[in-house]
Amino acid sequence: MPKQSLPETNAPVYKWQNPSFAEGSSMGNKAAVAIYSLGYYSKLMVIPYPLRFYYGYKMVPDVKMTDILVIFSLLFHLFLLFIALRNFNKRSLLSFGILFYLIAIFPFSNTFFPLTGIIAERLLFVQSIGFSIIIVHFILKLIKKNDIIPNNKSLRNKTLILAGLIILPNALISFNRNPDWKDRETLYTHDIQYLENSAKANTLYANLLIGEVYTAIKMNQPINNYRGQIELAVKHFTQAAQIDSTYSNPWHNLGYINMILYKNYELANEQFTQSIKVDSTVAASYINRGITNYYLMNYKQCIADLKNYVNKNKNISDKEFDKAFVFTAKSKLALGDTLSATNYYTLAFENLKTENLSKAVIDDIKNHFLLVKIYDLALKVSDLEISLNPNIDAPYVDKGNYYLLSGDTVKAIENWEIAFEKFNGNFNIGMTLYQYFTETGDLDKANYYYSKAYEYRQTHQ
Repeated sequence: MPKQSLPETNAPVYKWQNPSFAEGSSMGNKAAVAIYSLGYYSKLMVIPYPLRFYYGYKMVPDVKMTDILVIFSLLFHLFLLFIALRNFNKRSLLSFGILFYLIAIFPFSNTFFPLTGIIAERLLFVQSIGFSIIIVHFILKLIKKNDIIPNNKSLRNKTLILAGLIILPNALISFNRNPDWKDRETLYTHDIQYLENSAKANTLYANLLIGEVYTAIKMNQPINNYRGQIELAVKHFTQAAQIDSTYSNPWHNLGYINMILYKNYELANEQFTQSIKVDSTVAASYINRGITNYYLMNYKQCIADLKNYVNKNKNISDKEFDKAFVFTAKSKLALGDTLSATNYYTLAFENLKTENLSKAVIDDIKNHFLLVKIYDLALKVSDLEISLNPNIDAPYVDKGNYYLLSGDTVKAIENWEIAFEKFNGNFNIGMTLYQYFTETGDLDKANYYYSKAYEYRQTHQ
């Protein structure tokens, strides 16, 4: 019943998350990663430094059973198990602590199933109880006492000193770590120095850096203020791609930087191609490669890429069909197919995303409808602009122009009047209205528009 009503779906997994996910990974390789993980967790229990927000490949390498660290980890944990089992019937505190730790950590060490990220410090929370019991056992041994609470002052002080030697350094590390979690930027910036071999961590940091740049560009801030940040993002995306060349995200982001910021369409095209090569499900790589192909004048390949984008993106909510159809139309136009171009511009208008409207896209659509003299569609585009921002004059000016071109002077004048009321500084519109109403005999209106236009010009010179 559950499987029929809620079909099982598995998110795709990749090598950069865990080398055990890599195609062709053998049971031996998976066992090696699991044993290495056990060893790394044990190291963190003893020396919790440095702490990292993410591990993954290649922070945890693609190890084999013959690697020295894997062999050492295997022997160490077999030894722990031997000690625990040997003293099991004696109700030994040490046996209990070891078994508690091993049983708690075993499922989270890539044994039953590979974990994304391979290692996660948060998974040691419960297991630390077992580790603490083991520490207590050794403290009691050192003070040569079997009671949990020593019954004289001297032994109690020795116990506190020994416990303090362990607790205080670890407490200092923990308290020191807290400010790093202030926000993502603080955490990533601090930890990246310890994550030079993590493909995912480098990508997350680079995404954060470049995301701030794109936000600044949208707010019309000078791009030169962010050159250093862009170069740092490129550095970490490149590092991620070098760590794992099968990781599509850094390839796509490098391509996007070269396309949008550097206008290096040839290099961007190569990087989008690499992104598609390693993961053909990333729809964004197709639309962006299509755009670079347009600028490289590879119009047929542009059309093919954008068709792929639309086909792969049909069931995804975050669509950019308007942009895809516009660049398909531009390519069709460049190939001399005006009729197909008009059809695609119409599709682009029908798929405009009003919550993220691109001025370049909407201007392309309007200009084409104007070129092919489809004024009713040009008017609809202007109406859309008005609905999104009714307080600006430009769409009303455009509407007046389109009505005039279609032969409806009265409608043209009506829209120009609205435009002029929204912005008296459009001197040409003011003079046009003055001439029209002078010719039609409405001198009051003619004088009104004449005086308003000159008044604005004089006060704003």
